[in-house]
Amino acid sequence: MPSATTLQAMRRKTTADFRFTVKTHRSLTHDILQGRGIVDAPERFEEFRAGLRPLLDSGQLGGVLAQFPMRFTNRPECRDYLDRAIDRLGDLGLIVEFRHASWRTDETLAHLRRRGVASCVVDEPPLPDLMPWTGDVTADTAYVRLHGRPAAQWFGTSVAERYDYLCGEPELVELADKVEDLSRRARRVLIFFNNCHAGAAARNARQFRELLIARGLLAKAPPAALF
Repeated sequence: MPSATTLQAMRRKTTADFRFTVKTHRSLTHDILQGRGIVDAPERFEEFRAGLRPLLDSGQLGGVLAQFPMRFTNRPECRDYLDRAIDRLGDLGLIVEFRHASWRTDETLAHLRRRGVASCVVDEPPLPDLMPWTGDVTADTAYVRLHGRPAAQWFGTSVAERYDYLCGEPELVELADKVEDLSRRARRVLIFFNNCHAGAAARNARQFRELLIARGLLAKAPPAALF
């Protein structure tokens, strides 16, 4: 759960134009699932929002990501909970990431557009029931989360093994094509590498930055802003 003290200390190390995006705590997305039912905890949302206060006060909150697990499938009780989460966090620039492909419906996309919530665009292994790359833009922001494609170790392994993956150049070029398409349809595109084992995310992000600069999609940053 984010701490106001911690985020204030982080904020002080940045310039005024730096923006943070914060992932919701698992108590808002994962721990709610009890069997087939949902256990709501409104007080945890209040605690989460309180932790964000330094970023809200400084205008440096760029958005909030709510990533729901595979067990959060497109069924009535989950749809109801999703609406409650949007009611509580929708004013913070909410982005929703679904892991289960049952949410890939026209109804879901239309509902997110009505509520002004961004649908997280993911790159992950092409496995049954996982969300594919959709390219859907449902708000001003397109939020891209690149998990890598380690199909063999995605299920039944540790988190470190799941994200132990380095994207090769052909994959990065393919992803750059897709991001270029998103940039034509969204006001801003936020891109995150989540293949975080052994520094792979930072390495791929540097490579990807150079690809986007070469295409004119990203201004060349001064050395101090690089990883």
